Amino acid sequence: MKRTPALIASVLSFAVVASALVLLVHVQPHTVRSNRSLSGVSACNSAPGAASSTVDLQVASSTDDFSQSCYYAAADESLTVTFTNSVFASADNAPTTLTLLISPTAKPAIWKTSNGFLAIDETRAAFVGSPVVAPDTGSFSIPPLQAGTYLIQVLEMPSNFSATLVVE
Repeated sequence: MKRTPALIASVLSFAVVASALVLLVHVQPHTVRSNRSLSGVSACNSAPGAASSTVDLQVASSTDDFSQSCYYAAADESLTVTFTNSVFASADNAPTTLTLLISPTAKPAIWKTSNGFLAIDETRAAFVGSPVVAPDTGSFSIPPLQAGTYLIQVLEMPSNFSATLVVE
Protein backbone atom coordinates (compact mmCIF):
# COMPACT_ATOMS: atom_id res chain seq x y z
CA MET A 1 0.00 0.00 0.00
CA LYS A 2 1.39 3.40 -0.98
CA ARG A 3 1.43 6.22 1.55
CA THR A 4 0.09 9.59 0.43
CA PRO A 5 1.50 12.88 1.66
CA ALA A 6 -1.69 13.30 3.64
CA LEU A 7 -1.35 13.16 7.38
CA ILE A 8 -1.49 9.57 8.63
CA ALA A 9 -3.38 9.79 11.87
CA SER A 10 -6.00 8.03 13.88
CA VAL A 11 -8.83 10.06 15.28
CA LEU A 12 -9.12 9.07 18.88
CA SER A 13 -11.83 11.21 20.34
CA PHE A 14 -13.91 14.29 20.15
CA ALA A 15 -14.30 16.55 23.15
CA VAL A 16 -16.64 19.44 23.66
CA VAL A 17 -14.88 22.28 25.39
CA ALA A 18 -16.68 25.55 26.14
CA SER A 19 -19.25 24.80 23.45
CA ALA A 20 -16.50 24.44 20.83
CA LEU A 21 -15.64 21.17 19.16
CA VAL A 22 -12.02 20.19 19.71
CA LEU A 23 -10.57 17.37 17.63
CA LEU A 24 -7.77 15.31 19.16
CA VAL A 25 -5.55 13.48 16.70
CA HIS A 26 -2.66 11.18 17.53
CA VAL A 27 0.20 11.92 15.16
CA GLN A 28 2.67 9.22 14.19
CA PRO A 29 6.24 10.56 14.57
CA HIS A 30 7.11 9.96 10.90
CA THR A 31 4.26 12.15 9.65
CA VAL A 32 5.80 15.45 10.74
CA ARG A 33 7.83 16.58 7.76
CA SER A 34 8.25 20.20 8.65
CA ASN A 35 11.30 21.36 10.57
CA ARG A 36 9.02 23.88 12.24
CA SER A 37 7.05 23.13 15.37
CA LEU A 38 3.30 23.60 15.80
CA SER A 39 3.80 26.46 18.24
CA GLY A 40 6.67 28.85 18.26
CA VAL A 41 7.64 28.31 14.64
CA SER A 42 10.71 29.90 13.16
CA ALA A 43 11.99 32.99 14.92
CA CYS A 44 11.43 35.88 12.54
CA ASN A 45 13.52 38.99 12.59
CA SER A 46 11.58 42.20 12.32
CA ALA A 47 12.64 43.81 9.08
CA PRO A 48 12.00 47.55 8.73
CA GLY A 49 9.53 48.16 5.92
CA ALA A 50 8.66 44.47 5.59
CA ALA A 51 5.08 44.91 6.81
CA SER A 52 2.56 44.92 4.00
CA SER A 53 -1.18 44.95 3.39
CA THR A 54 -0.79 41.91 1.10
CA VAL A 55 0.65 38.50 1.95
CA ASP A 56 1.26 35.89 -0.75
CA LEU A 57 1.34 32.34 0.64
CA GLN A 58 2.77 29.71 -1.66
CA VAL A 59 2.78 26.01 -0.84
CA ALA A 60 5.96 24.16 -1.71
CA SER A 61 4.44 20.94 -3.03
CA SER A 62 7.70 19.01 -2.80
CA THR A 63 7.88 19.54 0.98
CA ASP A 64 4.21 20.00 1.88
CA ASP A 65 5.00 23.26 3.62
CA PHE A 66 4.83 26.99 2.99
CA SER A 67 7.59 28.34 0.77
CA GLN A 68 8.68 30.80 3.50
CA SER A 69 8.81 30.47 7.27
CA CYS A 70 8.11 34.16 8.00
CA TYR A 71 5.58 36.61 6.57
CA TYR A 72 4.98 40.25 7.54
CA ALA A 73 1.81 42.37 7.66
CA ALA A 74 0.89 45.85 8.80
CA ALA A 75 -0.99 46.12 12.11
CA ASP A 76 -4.49 47.55 12.33
CA GLU A 77 -4.98 47.51 8.54
CA SER A 78 -7.07 45.27 6.33
CA LEU A 79 -4.98 42.43 4.98
CA THR A 80 -5.31 40.57 1.69
CA VAL A 81 -3.90 37.04 1.70
CA THR A 82 -3.52 35.00 -1.47
CA PHE A 83 -3.06 31.30 -0.84
CA THR A 84 -1.88 29.08 -3.70
CA ASN A 85 -2.42 25.35 -3.17
CA SER A 86 -0.16 23.24 -5.38
CA VAL A 87 -0.34 19.99 -3.39
CA PHE A 88 -1.44 16.83 -5.18
CA ALA A 89 -1.59 13.36 -3.65
CA SER A 90 1.45 11.32 -4.63
CA ALA A 91 -0.49 8.05 -4.97
CA ASP A 92 -2.93 9.17 -7.65
CA ASN A 93 -2.07 12.82 -8.36
CA ALA A 94 -5.48 13.86 -7.01
CA PRO A 95 -5.81 17.50 -5.98
CA THR A 96 -5.83 18.15 -2.25
CA THR A 97 -8.04 20.61 -0.39
CA LEU A 98 -6.37 22.94 2.10
CA THR A 99 -7.97 25.36 4.56
CA LEU A 100 -5.89 28.25 5.88
CA LEU A 101 -5.94 29.15 9.60
CA ILE A 102 -4.34 32.21 11.23
CA SER A 103 -4.25 32.38 15.01
CA PRO A 104 -2.22 34.07 17.75
CA THR A 105 0.91 32.09 18.63
CA ALA A 106 -0.04 32.36 22.31
CA LYS A 107 -3.27 30.46 21.62
CA PRO A 108 -2.99 28.61 18.28
CA ALA A 109 -5.93 26.88 16.60
CA ILE A 110 -3.83 23.70 16.26
CA TRP A 111 -1.47 22.70 19.03
CA LYS A 112 0.30 19.63 20.36
CA THR A 113 -0.90 18.49 23.78
CA SER A 114 1.40 17.20 26.50
CA ASN A 115 0.41 13.59 25.68
CA GLY A 116 1.43 13.83 22.01
CA PHE A 117 -1.97 14.48 20.47
CA LEU A 118 -2.86 17.34 18.17
CA ALA A 119 -5.76 19.43 19.35
CA ILE A 120 -7.70 21.45 16.78
CA ASP A 121 -10.08 24.24 17.76
CA GLU A 122 -11.02 26.54 14.88
CA THR A 123 -12.70 29.00 17.29
CA ARG A 124 -9.21 30.04 18.44
CA ALA A 125 -8.35 31.26 14.94
CA ALA A 126 -8.43 34.95 14.09
CA PHE A 127 -9.16 33.80 10.54
CA VAL A 128 -10.41 30.58 8.92
CA GLY A 129 -10.33 30.61 5.12
CA SER A 130 -12.54 28.80 2.65
CA PRO A 131 -11.05 25.52 1.38
CA VAL A 132 -8.74 25.89 -1.64
CA VAL A 133 -8.51 22.90 -4.01
CA ALA A 134 -5.22 22.40 -5.91
CA PRO A 135 -4.14 23.96 -8.21
CA ASP A 136 -6.30 26.97 -7.32
CA THR A 137 -5.45 30.18 -5.52
CA GLY A 138 -7.76 31.68 -2.92
CA SER A 139 -7.81 35.38 -2.16
CA PHE A 140 -8.97 36.33 1.33
CA SER A 141 -9.76 39.67 2.95
CA ILE A 142 -8.76 39.51 6.59
CA PRO A 143 -9.99 42.06 9.12
CA PRO A 144 -7.27 44.19 10.71
CA LEU A 145 -5.04 42.26 13.13
CA GLN A 146 -3.46 43.75 16.23
CA ALA A 147 0.31 43.93 16.40
CA GLY A 148 1.76 40.59 17.45
CA THR A 149 2.91 37.22 16.22
CA TYR A 150 0.48 34.80 14.58
CA LEU A 151 0.72 31.21 13.43
CA ILE A 152 -0.31 30.29 9.88
CA GLN A 153 -1.49 26.68 9.68
CA VAL A 154 -3.46 24.35 7.41
CA LEU A 155 -6.41 22.45 8.86
CA GLU A 156 -6.11 19.29 6.73
CA MET A 157 -2.38 18.71 7.31
CA PRO A 158 -1.79 20.28 10.72
CA SER A 159 1.67 18.91 11.43
CA ASN A 160 3.04 19.66 7.96
CA PHE A 161 2.20 23.31 7.40
CA SER A 162 3.21 26.14 9.70
CA ALA A 163 4.69 29.59 9.31
CA THR A 164 4.90 32.77 11.34
CA LEU A 165 3.01 35.97 10.52
CA VAL A 166 4.57 39.01 12.17
CA VAL A 167 2.08 41.88 12.39
CA GLU A 168 3.75 45.22 13.17
